[in-house]
Amino acid sequence: MKTIAFFLANLLFITNAVCQKSPVKWGKVSKEDLTMTEYKADPEAGAMVLGEVGQITFDVSTGEILYKLEYHKRIKIFKKSAFDQGDIEIPYYTPNKFETIKGLKAQVILPDGKKIAVKKIFDEKINDYWSAKKFAFPNLKEGCIIEFKYNKNSNGYFNLEDWYFQGDIPVRLSQLSTVIPEWYNYVSFTQGRRANVTKSSRPTNIRIPGERLHERITYDRTHSNTTHQSFDLIEADLITTVYKMENIPALKVEPHITSMNDYYAKIQFQLKTVQYPGGPIQNVENTWEKVEKELIEHQKFGDQLNKKRFTKKLWTALEPILSEIQNKEEQIASIYKFISSNVIWDETYHFLIEKTLDDAFTNKRANSGELNLMLIAICRQAGIEAHPVLISTRSHGKMLPYYPKIDQFNHVLALTQIDGKNHIFDIGNSLRSYDLLRENSLNYNGWLVLPNRSDWISIVPPVDKEVCMANFELSPGGALVGEIKQSYKGYSAFKERMACYKDPENNNLKKSWTDKYVDIKIDSIQFENQKDLTNPFKTNIYCKIPDAVQTSGDFMYITPVLNAYEENPFKLEKREYAIDMAYGFKNQYILNLTIPDGYIIEELPEAVNLSLPEKGGKFQFFISQKGNKIQLVNKINISQLHYEPEEYPAIKSFYDIIIEKHSEQIVLKKAT
Repeated sequence: MKTIAFFLANLLFITNAVCQKSPVKWGKVSKEDLTMTEYKADPEAGAMVLGEVGQITFDVSTGEILYKLEYHKRIKIFKKSAFDQGDIEIPYYTPNKFETIKGLKAQVILPDGKKIAVKKIFDEKINDYWSAKKFAFPNLKEGCIIEFKYNKNSNGYFNLEDWYFQGDIPVRLSQLSTVIPEWYNYVSFTQGRRANVTKSSRPTNIRIPGERLHERITYDRTHSNTTHQSFDLIEADLITTVYKMENIPALKVEPHITSMNDYYAKIQFQLKTVQYPGGPIQNVENTWEKVEKELIEHQKFGDQLNKKRFTKKLWTALEPILSEIQNKEEQIASIYKFISSNVIWDETYHFLIEKTLDDAFTNKRANSGELNLMLIAICRQAGIEAHPVLISTRSHGKMLPYYPKIDQFNHVLALTQIDGKNHIFDIGNSLRSYDLLRENSLNYNGWLVLPNRSDWISIVPPVDKEVCMANFELSPGGALVGEIKQSYKGYSAFKERMACYKDPENNNLKKSWTDKYVDIKIDSIQFENQKDLTNPFKTNIYCKIPDAVQTSGDFMYITPVLNAYEENPFKLEKREYAIDMAYGFKNQYILNLTIPDGYIIEELPEAVNLSLPEKGGKFQFFISQKGNKIQLVNKINISQLHYEPEEYPAIKSFYDIIIEKHSEQIVLKKAT
């Protein structure tokens, strides 16, 4: 959603806007751009943005406030790997024609200068709120240039269009101009590198209904509803602001992020105050108090939670189950289990209800928010305190607590309170235990919606735990015979249960070991607690690994960490943006190895006890010997989830050391 309420509904606008001359002209491409074969600053880039230009102006002609975005983008394609840059999707918000797309044009300019217009443009409905213009550029070739432009008219003047200066390919020029009457004061929020900003103003005669303007200013004092048709010309300054960036590097995707949109350089705008000629300053900035009230009273949110008629069928199904349970925590667990087992998540995220909660229950399909709102509604009917927590999923982007903008959310969690203790739930999969939220929901915090007490709360994920114990005997011929016992708790347990569910023959599990040890012979695989979600999920693998040991003359070389890290997840030498892990983890690997008679230990890897700064993580690697027994204990703990770019070298080095230690070998020598 754009906003729930729009607060300046009847103002009129400017008749003339001052347009800036665009630095990118439609269809006019220089010879240098047409013949360019690579971007010198990033020769590996498959494509680059030659120019992305936008201008926001306030428009007139109706009695509503609109702003218009004139948008033009031009991309140079260097390699086939970048042909996906030619798949375009332009979303727009549809209720009551809140946004419209007009004047959409697109064309390919081939290396020989020939131009091919895009003729097939589709208008696709995404859901009840959003649609998108979609098209694909035809006849793409290496060296071609693609460009498209359009005008977007929007009623969303409270929050102007977000502008991204940066993306996944290099950008030569990105420029946004805003032309705004002096009456409207916007605050801006920037992310990443800052643009060069220039401002100018010029007086302009703006035609507005003069008496209606006065009426608007004094409405709160007089409550007048008189309609006037006279018009005045009023001189006002138009403030032109140009935000410009040049030669912006691409941000390459690395592991452990939320959404890349959280890291690209961008700017956002929010209307703060309005002051008309001769009138007082009106503070129109949205507040969380306003958002709270709107949500609690909203037919597709608060009404559904508080009015029993919307959950009559669901309550009829659950009431007999709950009447047999006295403990509130057990009641919540039963509600969670019932909903997750009887209603399928439709793979979409939302915090509003499409029709009613009973409709979703009857259809056995629901969006993400409907599932959790069902739990809240039934908990309230059962006498359990429960409230919604609005969030933005990791893939949707980070939230801004100081920015009361409703469309920064796309999901809602359920919070219950028993004896002053909070529990947060996120229904969506019957194999995920109720103490685990979706991994995509782990985005640091959420907004708890409570009448007159709404506030931001932290969402602290549980620590994931994995334990692997390998008990093996080494034969004189160099084969390892024994068992691998693994225990999973948390998100790793959920993933392993899902793997078993999707692959009952265990082909993928077997393949994960045969990829490491081609000749491995797996005698049997056993599982524990596949359906008991309250206990760790366990696997026992009984096997023989003939090729686990290298032999050379009288020597045997054993790589003792069977589940070793094979490569560093952090590959860049320098990372331009933060690391955001979803959850912390504790991994422990223990090897108990019996060496064959007639061999002695020639060399053991050295011990390591390494910590990240500020106790953000720890790596311990210890190996000991007692007679013909060797024990290796390897522990990796990560507790810090967020790392700024300047902390990146430490975490990268941390994993480099782990990988190095995991590759070290035990050396045995035949006794003489």
